[in-house]
Amino acid sequence: YNSALLFWLFGMEGSDEALLRRALTLFDNAKLLLTQNDDPQISETTICGNMANILLCLDRAEEAVEILKNSNVGGLYDNRIGLALSADCKRAEDAIPFLSEALMGCVGSLVNTIVGYVNVYYLQKDYAGIREITQWGIGTLSGLKDGDTPCFLDKVSGMLLVCLAYAQLQEDKSHVPSVCSTLRQAKKLAQSFDAAPDSHASALRFVSDHVPIGVYDDIGNTGMEGIERSVAGFESPELSALWAEVKKQ
Repeated sequence: YNSALLFWLFGMEGSDEALLRRALTLFDNAKLLLTQNDDPQISETTICGNMANILLCLDRAEEAVEILKNSNVGGLYDNRIGLALSADCKRAEDAIPFLSEALMGCVGSLVNTIVGYVNVYYLQKDYAGIREITQWGIGTLSGLKDGDTPCFLDKVSGMLLVCLAYAQLQEDKSHVPSVCSTLRQAKKLAQSFDAAPDSHASALRFVSDHVPIGVYDDIGNTGMEGIERSVAGFESPELSALWAEVKKQ
């Protein structure tokens, strides 16, 4: 595997077709040696991904796509398949389902990463960190919404707004108006979603209407339930009191 990787790197650097072909052979042989491998980051799936890269460099795009499709465990190569189909194979319609799946995968990974950072900053009492990551996350996710049409991202953004409100409150107890304003935004998003809930992937911009993907989360059965659970999760009497006031308005 290491020899194949070296050939692959040298081949890329020198654009030498013979080296690329040699790397392809070595990667293929490396699959036979996987029983000796103890590196969890190396598997037949990753080797096939490298082989597909080489095939693309050799202008053998259709072969590369087939290898990626056959190794696409859990949608790992959705984005690369979509890119190859659109750029190298000029098959736009075939690329759309893979790109849609890839985008949904990116959204899920992004949300998990943002929430992970919130948890880290919460444990570290880094309230500025919570504020910055949630503001960035809310802004980024909003770009995937189709205007003001409610969609499942409203539940996510509502939860992040609660996190933002908590951070604002911890940074400065005197900024109650700002905290209440943030909680009102969360409430508005939750109510908007609950009035017309849409948990289909096609509710997002760029995702094809023909891709039958449903979105599931553990935020709450409704947007408002998600807000309630998020507020309760911080175990902050001050935040809970402010949320109680906002709910009455």
